[in-house]
Amino acid sequence: MNKSYIDLHMHSLYSDDGEFTPTQLVEMCHEAGVKIMAIADHNWVKAIDEAKKKAEELKIKYIPAIEIDCTYKEINLHVLGYGIDYTNPAFNQLGEDILKQELNCSLKKLELTNQLGFDLKKEQLDALSSNGVYTGEMFGEALLKDESLFCANCQHHSGNFVETHISNPQFPYELYIYNLLVICDL
Repeated sequence: MNKSYIDLHMHSLYSDDGEFTPTQLVEMCHEAGVKIMAIADHNWVKAIDEAKKKAEELKIKYIPAIEIDCTYKEINLHVLGYGIDYTNPAFNQLGEDILKQELNCSLKKLELTNQLGFDLKKEQLDALSSNGVYTGEMFGEALLKDESLFCANCQHHSGNFVETHISNPQFPYELYIYNLLVICDL
């Protein structure tokens, strides 16, 4: 029995949570036996032309898609659109508008993080971001690279697991609070 697969929700490097090029995603789908696919990047349609071209080469049906981040009645939603007219300039304008908001929000998150007592520099986050937008993962990675937050001699190795004791007893709590509170409304 010949199996066919579909994958209609993946993100390319044009999304903050994506890491692969559109071509790489199509090639990975091909290798996995996917016959119908869509890249639904957050607020962008930039991946579609490249992905569509590669999908045609590999005989994969490609559906133009987008994932729009929005808020309705103070609830954050991710609305998926399939079979969209991705050539409509409104989609690129949406991406540009949201990018401006995210850039402003990233700077505000940095300010609020430092108000918690950390000393993160913009340059530390810029080294992790390709476009100036800072995700929670980037903040976590930058903070975990700050050796002043850790005990000097307390790493215990067990296989691939490293347990690190943090010298600042507020650190885990502050990271938890950070995830809950360090948001900005623009």
